[in-house]
Amino acid sequence: MNYFLRLSMPFCALVAGCAITPDHFINSSPILVVSSTKDSRGVAVCVSDGWNSEVNGVTSKPISGGFTVTLTSGGLIYFMAEVMTSSKGSTTKYWVGTFTLPNYIDKFEDIVKQCQS
Repeated sequence: MNYFLRLSMPFCALVAGCAITPDHFINSSPILVVSSTKDSRGVAVCVSDGWNSEVNGVTSKPISGGFTVTLTSGGLIYFMAEVMTSSKGSTTKYWVGTFTLPNYIDKFEDIVKQCQS
């Protein structure tokens, strides 16, 4: 996937809307929303470790009320999960950016789902 990301960066820079920011994701509908009895830190670490086992470039950052986990390359976000603390554990939202390989969409979504239990 790193090879694909490196090849797609120049193309993405020319395409309007490709430079997706965390705010863009948060203001759009996620493709998956799941809840867990696990705390937000535990889910975020699990998602980050799972994604990192597939490809480099994954970061996890604390935000107010939870964490974001992102896969970035060349300043572009390709995948993002927002894991927020809830009264019963946590809620995770999952987004996919533009120009992402379909096999990683499902693989990363499966990791998000698996990290809920």
